[in-house]
Amino acid sequence: MTVLTSINRYFIRLLTRIRVIGQDKLQRNAQVYYVLEHASSVNRLILAQWLEAQGVRFCSEQLIDVNALHTQSTLSLEKLIDRQLSQSDDEILLQPITLLVGHMPASQPTKLMTLFNESWTKPTPFLSWFNLLIKGRSTLIRIDEPLHLRDISQPGISSLVILQRCIWLLSEHFQRTQQAILGPDLSSKRALINQVIMSHDIQNIIYRHAQESPKSIIKTEAALRAQLNKMIADFRPQTARVLNRMIAFMLKRLYQEINLSGIESLQKLALTHNLVYLPCHRSHLDYILLSWLLYQNGLMVPHVVAGDNLNIPIVGKLLRQGGAIFIRRQFKGDRDYSTLFRRYLILMMQRGHSIEYFVEGGRSRTGRLLPAKTGLLDMTLDAASQLPTRPIAFIPVWIGYDRLVESHSYQQELSGQKKKKESLIGTLKSARILFQSYGKVSLNIGEAVLPDDVSHLPSEQRVHAIAHLVMSRINAASVPMPMSLIATLLLSTPNLSIAENDLTQRIRELYAFLLPDHPSAELPIQQWCQDAIDRHQIIRNGAFVTVNEGQAAKLTFYRNMLLHEFALPGLWLLVLRRLPKTSHLKRLQLMLAVYPFLAAELSLNTESAEPLRSVQMAYQALNDFGLLSSEQPTISIHLMRLVEPILLRQYLLLLTLQAKKAPAKADELIARTQALAIEIHDMFGFHAPEYADKRVLESFINQLLEHQLLVAYEGILQPSRPLRPILRLCERILSKHLTDKAKLLLETRH
Repeated sequence: MTVLTSINRYFIRLLTRIRVIGQDKLQRNAQVYYVLEHASSVNRLILAQWLEAQGVRFCSEQLIDVNALHTQSTLSLEKLIDRQLSQSDDEILLQPITLLVGHMPASQPTKLMTLFNESWTKPTPFLSWFNLLIKGRSTLIRIDEPLHLRDISQPGISSLVILQRCIWLLSEHFQRTQQAILGPDLSSKRALINQVIMSHDIQNIIYRHAQESPKSIIKTEAALRAQLNKMIADFRPQTARVLNRMIAFMLKRLYQEINLSGIESLQKLALTHNLVYLPCHRSHLDYILLSWLLYQNGLMVPHVVAGDNLNIPIVGKLLRQGGAIFIRRQFKGDRDYSTLFRRYLILMMQRGHSIEYFVEGGRSRTGRLLPAKTGLLDMTLDAASQLPTRPIAFIPVWIGYDRLVESHSYQQELSGQKKKKESLIGTLKSARILFQSYGKVSLNIGEAVLPDDVSHLPSEQRVHAIAHLVMSRINAASVPMPMSLIATLLLSTPNLSIAENDLTQRIRELYAFLLPDHPSAELPIQQWCQDAIDRHQIIRNGAFVTVNEGQAAKLTFYRNMLLHEFALPGLWLLVLRRLPKTSHLKRLQLMLAVYPFLAAELSLNTESAEPLRSVQMAYQALNDFGLLSSEQPTISIHLMRLVEPILLRQYLLLLTLQAKKAPAKADELIARTQALAIEIHDMFGFHAPEYADKRVLESFINQLLEHQLLVAYEGILQPSRPLRPILRLCERILSKHLTDKAKLLLETRH
C-alpha cells in the first residue's frame, strides 16, 4: 500500500458515514465480482474499505465497473466472459453495488452549485473528493442480487454479444436503481411553473378568459402563476438534509422504537413503477415518519400533497423545500384550479417523482379509517394514463402508534370544540412533546394496488374500486400494537378494571389469536404495561390495572386501530351466544347481511366474492383457537363486547328513524342519534365522544341508501320498507337492558 493510498483511506474513514441497504444479499466468495456504475478512485476506496470492514476477502480485480466507454471496464468483463465460456462449471457472479455520496436529486445547477449537486454522470477526481468533503456523511451503499454470468453465457452466442447484453443489463439496473433512490433531476420552481402554464390545458383556460376581454389574458396568466406559486413544491436537497437530521433527533426523543416492514418488496417495485404512497392519516407525524424512513432505506423522498392550512410562516417554507405541495382543502367546482393541479400532477409523474397523499382527506380522530375521498385518486389515474412507459403503483401504508401527540386535542374536537388553526406559535408550543415518551410506532407497507387490478371493471367504477382496495389493504397490513392490545382488553372489562396477571394472560391469548404463527410466550407484556403506566395512559391500583374516564376516552383510539381484526369473530360469538337455537345456515345469512355495514365502517375486505370467504374464515379461526367450545375462554367475552357497541349504534339510528314516524333530514337524524348514543354509552360504559362520531353515522346512512333500506328525496330520508323486523332481530342479538333503555329514552323525548 502506497503512502498516498494510506492517506486517501484515512480521509475516507474520516469523511464518510455509510448506510447500507441489502447487506444480507452480499456474496462472499472468490467467484464474485463487485460491479460499480462508475468506479472512480474514491468510490473504489469507499467500497474496498467497507468490504474489508465486513471481513470480505477479495482482490482489487474483483472491483469492476460497467462503463461501456471505458476500455479497461470492457476488458475486465471480456476476460470474465471468456473464462465463463471456457470453464462452464464455474459460477461467476456479477454483483451490482450502487454507491451514492449524498443521495439526493440534483437541482438545475448554477456555476457554483455544480460543485455541490449529485449527478448521474461520472464526476472528475477533484469533484469526487469535494463531494465527499461536503456530503460524505450521507453515503449510501445498495447491494442487489447478483447477475449469474453462466445464465447469459450460452454456447453458440459470441462473446461480443454476451458482453453487450451484460453491459445493457447492468446499465439498465443502475439506471432504474438511481431513479428509485434519487428520482429525476430537479427543475427550478420557475421552470416548473412555465411548463405547467405552457401546457395545452392551461392555455385553453387563458384562451377562454381572453374571449371575455383581451386584457384578461395577462390577468388570467398572472392569477394562474400566483396559484401555482402557492401550490408547487420547491424541493431543496440542502434543506432536506438538514430536515433529515432534525427529524432523526426528534423521532429519537419521541419513540422508544420505530418499526418498518414490507420495505424489501417496495425497493423492488420502485425499480419498475412510479410509486404513489397512500398512508392512513392519524397524525401530523405520518408524513414525517414515512418520508424519513423511505430516505433512510434508500428510496426517493416523495412529494407530499398537503392542505394549505399547513402553509404557515417559516414552517410552510421548510415543508415546501422538503417536498410539500400545498393545495386548497376544497376545490370541487373550481374548474380552473382543478385543471391547474391536475396538469402539475401529470408533469410530476411524467418526470418520475414519487407522490404521497392521504386518501382519507384528513386525520382520523377516532382511530378508524375514514371513508376514502376519490378526487386525487381520479386525477392520479388520469395522469397515469399519460405515462405509457412506466406504470404506477398505489402503495397502502398502515401506521400505528402507542401514543398520539394529538390525543388531547382530538378529544376536545370530538367533544364539540372547534379545531385550532395551525400557527407558528402553536408549532413552537408543540416542541414540549420532545420531553415526553410516546412508546412505539409501526409502519407497514401493504400489498400494492395496480390499475390492472380493476381493469375488468367499467371505467366509471375503477376509481371507487381502487379506493376500496387501498383502504382494505391498509387495514390488512395492520399489526397488534402494545397499546392497542391493552386498550382492547381494558375497555371491554366491567368497571374498566382488571387484575394485572389476568390482563397479561389475555393479551397473550389475544396476540396468539391474531398471529397464531408467531410465538407469544416471549412477549414483554409486563414491560408494555409498565410503559403505559409511565406514560400515564393506565393506572396500577395494587394488583389491578384500571383507567379513569379521561384515560378511557383516549384509549378508544388505540382500540379502534385494531377493531377491524376482531369485528367478524366478535359478531360470530355474539350471534352464537344470543341465537343458540338458530340453524348455522341462518346464522351465516345473518352474518352476510350485517357484513357490508361492518365492512364500510371498519374498511374490511370488500373485493368481489370476498364476504362469504371472510365470514367463513372468521368462523374457522374461532374454531381453530377453541373459542367455539362450550367452556368459552375469557377473551370470547371481550370480543363480543367489542362488536356489540357497533351494532348498538346502528340499532340506535334505525330506532330513532322509526320513532320519529316521519321523514327526516340526514343532519337531524344524525344529531338525534348522537345524543342518544352518548347518553347510552355514558350510562353503561364511560364518556366516549368518539362513539357518536358524525362521520361513522354518515357512513352507515350511506350504506343504508346503497342497500336500498333507505331512500332519499331532496335531502329527506325515509325507510324503503318497514324497519320493525330489523329492529326485532337487533333486539334478539343485543343485550336486553341496552335496547330497553334506548326505547325508554326515545319515548320520554317524544
